[in-house]
Amino acid sequence: MLKTTRVSISLPDELLKSFDEVVEKTGQRNRSAGIGAAMREYVTSNTWVNEEGNISGAVLVTFDHDSRGINDALTSVQHNYGDVISASMHLHLDARNCLEIIAVRGSAERVKRLARELSGKKGILNLKVVASGHDKGAGSHSHGGEWNHHEHPHTHDHESDNGTN
Repeated sequence: MLKTTRVSISLPDELLKSFDEVVEKTGQRNRSAGIGAAMREYVTSNTWVNEEGNISGAVLVTFDHDSRGINDALTSVQHNYGDVISASMHLHLDARNCLEIIAVRGSAERVKRLARELSGKKGILNLKVVASGHDKGAGSHSHGGEWNHHEHPHTHDHESDNGTN
């Protein structure tokens, strides 16, 4: 059996209440088991911070669009990271909250900086980076130390893709 360490934490009442409801609904033995599971998930989902080289993935940003200056701040940050941002999509979750999905590909260090800069903005409710791991560069290569994307010809016949052949 693994050694157990007792810890004490302070949490907002509503967060604890919501957490306890999830613990019960997911069938965890108790709050400690739920916290352990949550911590394992946190560690697993943040292994990307140890990546070096190039990665591909998405940055998921939930934010309160009524927070003063958040829209301009998000736009400004995204413009500063155009070298790793491939695309972004904006979704309205409800009357106040939005989700920005930012597709990233390139330097792991730049993606880390992007995530840190975004997470520090007032109005950000949640930020998660989902990385597919090390990107060996399908369609992209390093040219003299720079990360570039350019198209490569492919040889299949598009007519056969739509069933006409």
